[in-house]
Amino acid sequence: MARSQKKKALQERLEASGEQQLSEVDPDARLLQKRGTSIVGYNGQITVDDQAKLIVAVDLVQDGNDTQQLVPMMMQAQAVTGSEGLVGLADAGYAHGEHLKECEETGMEMYVP
Repeated sequence: MARSQKKKALQERLEASGEQQLSEVDPDARLLQKRGTSIVGYNGQITVDDQAKLIVAVDLVQDGNDTQQLVPMMMQAQAVTGSEGLVGLADAGYAHGEHLKECEETGMEMYVP
């Protein structure tokens, strides 16, 4: 009975939150799919200045992949460095046509496989 009541309370909390997932341990953590394995956590993002070898932007997101992170991370890097026309290099996980186009339209040059 106690487990059933606990599950019902969790279900009500989930419905009230409007989210699709709920973590009892960390309210911001989400179930992510990484290389065919499920893990509860975050997707960490960083942007690095290749000349100074310094991290210029950091973010933790709840998305299971990086396809929606290119523009936000490049915009953060641009704001922090004050540089326009950044040149970016990212792995294939960031490949998203609309994001690449948006970076190009703001004067950034992107290299993504």
